This record gives sequence, C-alpha cells and structure tokens, in this order.
Amino acid sequence: MGIDFSFNSLTLFLTSAGSVVLVTLLLKWLNRPNSNDNKKNDDNNYDFLDAVATKPPTSSSKQSSTITATDNNDSNSESSSSVMPKVEVDHSDQVAPDVEISLEELAKHTGSDETVWIGINGLVYDVTSRRDMYSPGSGYSLFAGKDATRCLAKSSLKEEDLEPRGSLEGLTEKQLKTLKDWEIYYRKRYLIVGRLPSSSGAPSV
Repeated sequence: MGIDFSFNSLTLFLTSAGSVVLVTLLLKWLNRPNSNDNKKNDDNNYDFLDAVATKPPTSSSKQSSTITATDNNDSNSESSSSVMPKVEVDHSDQVAPDVEISLEELAKHTGSDETVWIGINGLVYDVTSRRDMYSPGSGYSLFAGKDATRCLAKSSLKEEDLEPRGSLEGLTEKQLKTLKDWEIYYRKRYLIVGRLPSSSGAPSV
C-alpha cells in the first residue's frame, strides 16, 4: 500500500513538473522576438539615417563686399522634408560656341527679362537657372549683363572693381588663380553661350 502510494505520488509530481516545464516553454515561445519586427525596425533606422545623410545642407549668407561660391545654395527651393540631394549636370567638358557677343548685347541680359548672362574672362555664361541670385535687387545683380572678370578675380562686389572691363592687367598671381577657380566653377554649372570680343578678355579654352 505504501509502495503504491509512493508510486502514485511520484507520478503526480512528475506530471505536475512536466506541465510547468511545458507552460514555461510555451510562454517563452509566445514571447519570442519577432524577426519581421526587428527587420522593420532596422529598415526604419536605415531610412532615417539615409535621410539625414542625403538631405541637402542649408545655409544663409550675409551680403558683404566679398563673394564666395554660394550661388549654388538651393535651400530656398528645397522643402524641409526633402531627402534627395539635387542632381546637377556637369558642363565642365563643354566647348564654347564660336559666337561673338558684344558688350551691348551682354548688357541686355540682366534678369529684367527672362535671361541672365555674365561675362568671365572672354566667355559669356547663361546663369538664368539662378536668376534669383543675379536679377535686379539680388545679391549678385552687379554681375548680371556685365563682364565680371575683375570682380571675380578680386572676390569683390564693389562696382569700381569691374573696371577696366575684362582686363587682366594689374591682377596679382593670387587673383589670377582665384579667377581660374571661378572659371572652373561657372563652366561646371552653367552653359557658355558665346565669346566676348577679344579686346574684352582672353577667352578660356
């Protein structure tokens, strides 16, 4: 009788213990991490980091008597929620057309109409795509419709530094290097529409 009782008790105990183990395993299975949720969280983190990495920077520039390469800042045209950088066409390899543009013709393209042109060391660039920067009342309106060679060489926004128009005479080696950098900058971003008369500057190749 005692043996049967002990056997029954052991059986009951083992059954109970087994139930606890099964319940524990079941709870662990139900509470296991969901791989799809993890993937979703990883995707969300990637999207966020990607957005931060590719969002175009914004900046503001104060009007001064010197100039910097800021005319390509598109903070005003990009929405704050944009995550795609602006794609630009590189025109560095363009060939200047064999079209002579007089200073009188250049002077007609100041942004008052539909186009804005700028003369730089013998070449004329169409900067209409950034009309907001060069049209009357804008930061670089001084250059619109003019040969801006000397101002760019001196990184100046002073009207007197435009003269003598297109001349490289008297410019220092440093200023000539600065002018060359500006030529590269404009050639990359804007189309060349023609050449100024040879007396107005030495056209770049």
